[in-house]
Amino acid sequence: MVSSGLQLVLNILDIIVGIFYLVIGFYGITTFVFASMVFGICLVIIGGMIVVLDLCHVKQLENYVGFYFTFGGRGLLFLFFGVQTLGGNTDSIYYICAIISLVMGCLYVGTQLFMCCNNNRSCIPFPYPMCSDSAGSSGTTTTTTRTTTKKNGTTV
Repeated sequence: MVSSGLQLVLNILDIIVGIFYLVIGFYGITTFVFASMVFGICLVIIGGMIVVLDLCHVKQLENYVGFYFTFGGRGLLFLFFGVQTLGGNTDSIYYICAIISLVMGCLYVGTQLFMCCNNNRSCIPFPYPMCSDSAGSSGTTTTTTRTTTKKNGTTV
């Protein structure tokens, strides 16, 4: 679960960016212009991934997009698609999405740079998935085993 108010705000802003990507992606697909359709498909995939990964922990998906679980990777993803949506169209939804995406991207990349210069300590909490049991944990698992031995036909 979410451990702090700032972490919840970051999760919600990430989900908003993902929803904007989905909306713009579907809009781009319906224009029936090849370049807009391809970019729209990319935005739908990325937007869906952002929404899913900020809501719940999907181990199979995490293996393929491990960069999304670092500040730098998440920030660069938001910066890349934020800049791409700026060049897409003149509709206001594109500008709103681009501004939110670029601000979040700069925040995450800045935090990654801060961590590099500050002994790997973060200035903001990482926005782990909201509905995950492992939110805030390092992802390690402890396994306990029990060994039984038999002596003279009895279990010890």
